[in-house]
Amino acid sequence: MRYAVILAVATAWMLGSCADGTPAVVPICGDGLVEDGEACDDGNAQSGDGCNEKCTVEAGYSCDGDLSVCSTVCGDGVIAGAEICDGSELAGATCESLELGTGDLICDATCDLDPSGCSVYACGNGELDGSEECDGANMNEETCEGRGYDGGSLACTGSCDIDTTGCILFSCGNGIVENVEECDDGNTDPTDGCSANCSVEQGWACVGQPSVCAELCGNGSLDTGEQCDGAALGGQTCESLGQGYVGGTLACAVNCTFNSAACELPTCGNGVLDTGEQCDGVLLNNQTCDSVGAYIGGTLLCLGSCAFDLSGCIPIVCGDGIISPGEACDDGDSDGGDGCNILCSVESGWACTGEPSTCTPLCGNNTVDAGEQCDGGQMGTGTCQGLGFDTGSLVCTTDCTYDTSGCSMFSCGDNIISAGEDCEGGDLNGATCQSLGFVSGPLTCTTNCGFDTTACVPPECGDGIITASIGEQCDDNDTDSGDGCNAACLVENGYICANEPSVCTLSCGNATWDPGEECDGGDLHGGTCLTQGFPGGILACSPTCTYNTSTCLDAVCPNAVREGSEECDGSDFGGQDCTNFNFTSGALSCTGACTIDTSGCANAVCGNSVVEAGEQCDDGDTTGGDGCSSTCQWESTCTADETITCGGSDYMSYSSVAGNDADDFSCSTYGGNYDRIYALTIPAAISSVTANLSCDIWSDDDYDLYILEGSCHGSLCIDYSNSLGCDSVTFDVTPGMTYYIVVERYLASEDLTLDVSCN
Repeated sequence: MRYAVILAVATAWMLGSCADGTPAVVPICGDGLVEDGEACDDGNAQSGDGCNEKCTVEAGYSCDGDLSVCSTVCGDGVIAGAEICDGSELAGATCESLELGTGDLICDATCDLDPSGCSVYACGNGELDGSEECDGANMNEETCEGRGYDGGSLACTGSCDIDTTGCILFSCGNGIVENVEECDDGNTDPTDGCSANCSVEQGWACVGQPSVCAELCGNGSLDTGEQCDGAALGGQTCESLGQGYVGGTLACAVNCTFNSAACELPTCGNGVLDTGEQCDGVLLNNQTCDSVGAYIGGTLLCLGSCAFDLSGCIPIVCGDGIISPGEACDDGDSDGGDGCNILCSVESGWACTGEPSTCTPLCGNNTVDAGEQCDGGQMGTGTCQGLGFDTGSLVCTTDCTYDTSGCSMFSCGDNIISAGEDCEGGDLNGATCQSLGFVSGPLTCTTNCGFDTTACVPPECGDGIITASIGEQCDDNDTDSGDGCNAACLVENGYICANEPSVCTLSCGNATWDPGEECDGGDLHGGTCLTQGFPGGILACSPTCTYNTSTCLDAVCPNAVREGSEECDGSDFGGQDCTNFNFTSGALSCTGACTIDTSGCANAVCGNSVVEAGEQCDDGDTTGGDGCSSTCQWESTCTADETITCGGSDYMSYSSVAGNDADDFSCSTYGGNYDRIYALTIPAAISSVTANLSCDIWSDDDYDLYILEGSCHGSLCIDYSNSLGCDSVTFDVTPGMTYYIVVERYLASEDLTLDVSCN
């Protein structure tokens, strides 16, 4: 009898539809068309691909368009598709379960596990793990000398790679390319093409002796290390970059890297971080200036191309007195020889503390520190016997190295220079004070057959002789500063020194750029308004050999880059979109005067089948009484008797299932007058729910289940079960949405229990 009623009602409905001339249109899930009642339609009726068999978007996915394209949403806390993890949801994985020690395992921005916080991968723990070259002070017994340098100190980077920038070649700076040097331009200044350790710097080419270096970037040709140069793009386009661009114009930045600001992404500007986007509007993917590169602060913005805008970030600068990441010290200058070198690494034999750093020499503190053989009365592990002598006593020199003049061999005095002997009596084995690095004086032999250099004259700054072995660049016969050759015999900025004794002259005004000058006359040393951070204009040189930027421009409109006081430029809106101007949708445009035009923006429209800002629902019309009101807010025609949560259970007697009429809002055309309604709000990371009724089944027992979505209203029924006896329904859900579970007594006289499980 019951099924006859169903058939009769269904037939009447179909005949009624035909009677008024309106065909009965039933949405077909899987036909590739998103119709009323469908949130997506990907052309199939399968679950697990983002759009399920009921054409509802599955948790963890985002679907768009007819023949819907669904993709996982990394960062929503739901593991879906090929995601290994998502947000704080790690699928139970830990450092321990992956056998990576202890620590914190996290999920990265691509929804893959990041084990860098595990102890096995803990760079900075002082232990050599995995592929680490070094870790903190643990250099794996590596030295500058072992890497082909004459001296200096290795350092360990924050990523546990060996940093050789603190290594030196004693001959570097003499203008002769020798040993392992790649270049030698006659100085040890950085950023001029030939570095402080005489290696060619990135983006430069050096030739000749002394080396002449020129910047490769800007010559219009693609050189090693460059992505592009001027109009030379290497055949690349926006589309070929492989970053999801669908058009636009690829350009080359002044640093010879690709500028994709004018490239176009299909979804850029929609306020959602899509695949291939670094950012979108105000969404920066939890990144800051500090986290994206060598910066110490500032404001990170988003370009109109959904790439990071770093123009507001403050770069790390060695010599600013601030110890930034990657710096071991910073004493507020870029001089070497004072403990903190030009690369902000602690020099061998020094200790630096504080900010700005104060550096003091270690030699002389009566403690044997790294790089010292001895210090004062502390000889470390050294003995004459350990150094190959038969007897005697070591002493420590003022430069913390061993003095073996007190050591002797039992064969000393036989007039034969044996192993371990420097000399025998008057036989100095061809040595002189000069061959031992001194300037002059008589060399003699001690009674222990070692060289006696007490009468030798050591090299010193101010003797008029340039001694490169002690780091002198000049020597003008005095130790005065301010005359071109300073108290440490280093050439002062703005001077040129030549000859012995050195004669130093001011370099500013000779129309040729020299170290210490930004420019000189017409020689701007490659500088332009662009290199000084301006978008255009003409750079000049002041009489003091510093850049004069008074004729540079703060902004160039239009040039597709937002600058100065510009509100926008081309497609660059500084990360803003219509939502920043109190609109809900649409696209900004930029005027010829580089001001923002909002005429293309719009506000939410109720009845367009799109749930926009301020709307709870949108069913494609503005008719009320169908679950979604004329102002696109949920409507309710019933009230929940009580709430229930995931994992909850509720027992009820059959006589208590009463009070509402399921006929008014059920998915069926039949029903009794005994109902109970439960409200269930879905927590995060839940994608499906099973509501199960359990009861004693008799021949006349029948309870039915109905599921309403969004509000307690008859038109919002999404699933039901009305089989004989008790029922169970499994349905897909959206986190944060409230669902209503309706229990209807049809024909029953037994008690029952409702159980709710969530997955």
